[in-house]
Amino acid sequence: MKVLLCGVPYGRDNIGDEAILSCIVKILRGLDSEIEITVSTGRPQETAELLNVKTCPLFGFHDPVWEWSDLKSQIMKVDTVIWGGATGLSDYPEYALQIFELAVELGKKTAIFCTGMNDRLNPNLYEIGAGIKRDMQKWTGYMSFGLLDPIRIREQNRRKAAHRRISEFLLRADAVVVRDEETKKESRRHRS
Repeated sequence: MKVLLCGVPYGRDNIGDEAILSCIVKILRGLDSEIEITVSTGRPQETAELLNVKTCPLFGFHDPVWEWSDLKSQIMKVDTVIWGGATGLSDYPEYALQIFELAVELGKKTAIFCTGMNDRLNPNLYEIGAGIKRDMQKWTGYMSFGLLDPIRIREQNRRKAAHRRISEFLLRADAVVVRDEETKKESRRHRS
């Protein structure tokens, strides 16, 4: 069996992500000693040497030096795409969902494995930060004499859209193995 392990920014100096990655690789090899694992990582050489895995570029977490055709090529080489590690279901859903949608389109199996989720989506992706966009939204709220809160409305719409996509994927994934009780609760809430 050949798998692509992705959906979390591996190789970006987060010791927790790297520890989880190491555990996932060990678990997968315990299930199938012949498994071929490719990891999408920001440090291909170091990850390959440390974990004795194949590697490919880190898809989705920086200004891409890769093309979608590169991702498609990687997915075509494997049987299964695994979104594994961290609190990826709530921290990085946009990146992983794009990868998984392509995997489904290409007829590959998909799995969520040892990934966490909490009740708040990543604020860097789903909340309007400081700056001109936030100031413009505030101004619109002032102009409505406080009847509208455009920032809250826009953030709610972003979160609803993301939750809808997460829910759709949880229902379509071939396997879902979460890492803790909180994630189990949140993923069940999304699947209903």
